[in-house]
Amino acid sequence: MRLTIWTEIKNLVWLQWRLTVSSFRSGQKQDVLRILGYALLILLLVPGLIIFNALLIWIYRSLAPGPASEVVTVIMSFIIMMWLLTPASNTQLVEPFSMPKLFSFPISLNGLVLGSLVVNLFSVGFLAIIPFLISVSAGTIRSIPGILPTLIAATLFLAMLLVLKSLIDDVFDLIAEDRRLRAIGILVALIPVLFIVGGQFYVQTRFVIPNATSSTDFENFASSFGDLNSFIWNLRISRFLIWQPGGWLGRATGAAAVGRYDQWAAWTALLAVFVVLGYFAHRTMVSKLYFGELVRVQSKGQSSNKALKPAGPKLPFVALASSQALWAFLAADWRGFKRNPYTIRMA
Repeated sequence: MRLTIWTEIKNLVWLQWRLTVSSFRSGQKQDVLRILGYALLILLLVPGLIIFNALLIWIYRSLAPGPASEVVTVIMSFIIMMWLLTPASNTQLVEPFSMPKLFSFPISLNGLVLGSLVVNLFSVGFLAIIPFLISVSAGTIRSIPGILPTLIAATLFLAMLLVLKSLIDDVFDLIAEDRRLRAIGILVALIPVLFIVGGQFYVQTRFVIPNATSSTDFENFASSFGDLNSFIWNLRISRFLIWQPGGWLGRATGAAAVGRYDQWAAWTALLAVFVVLGYFAHRTMVSKLYFGELVRVQSKGQSSNKALKPAGPKLPFVALASSQALWAFLAADWRGFKRNPYTIRMA
């Protein structure tokens, strides 16, 4: 009897739970130390999140709607950057399952797509981001009519992070065993870090260093901005971050706070479009992995019963057979570097 999508999702959630429990019940010394490390991390992280987000609420409420939206943009953009880098780390609290390993089981494509989204709801990184969105909602709402628009924008941003997490998992499933794609993935993951470093260098050379010749000059420079609201608004870091969803959320909350619901609708629509396109991109990638068509093998492998052809000149101080074997090994390694192992495994 064919399983329903809801049953498949429940089975995937159960599998996620069993994998997590099994990883903590192995009884090995290294796993016990890992559990203690995670417990210590939770004890430090939870109070820190509460205190930090309470401080953020106070900052949002103390600022005018415009500067508050600038702070929201910076913080949400930083969260997106960390969200992109987190799957590349080896410190995962929840033991994930590999999507390609599930393809041999009787699970439908819709069950895999929706199930992966539901499982990501219970990831530690996703749960840790919820307090930041609560602080954004509590700190930027300035009137009763602005409650619903702010909550809608925050919910869409949360859905965007969920879809983005699934896309990142798909990409890491793809590049896990492909050296070429893995190198490209590492380079792409470093781009946000380089952007932050470059932005910090720009701020120092543009604002700090030219006005830091003496304390009097720096005080005059700081006083030229007036209060904190004017300083943040004149800095306008969102000009460099408006191209990504963190900037869209900041502009949407700022527009909702001052009653500009036409602007709020435009920025919120961008978040909604990102969620829809991200979902279909996730579905497309999973479907192509599911049917084994993500990367096509361009070269045909040679049959093992064919004679070994010399791939290069004879190496000095090496026998002819050993030289041919070495060149064949290098050629096979190069072919494996250029093609995706999932295509070979799922063909």
